[in-house]
Amino acid sequence: MLWLHACPRCAGDLMEEQGYRGEVWISCLQCGAVLTGEDEAALRAPGRTLREPVSAA
Repeated sequence: MLWLHACPRCAGDLMEEQGYRGEVWISCLQCGAVLTGEDEAALRAPGRTLREPVSAA
């Protein structure tokens, strides 16, 4: 699965990856950050995002 512009660190694209033993994690394609379990739960929850919405100034 791919989440566009959802990285909390750099606003890059997140990708779900799976290791050969079946472990699953979500990491950023641009900066390499790996999400914590709490961040993953927030990302997968319907209608929730990790990043704060940007307000127009």
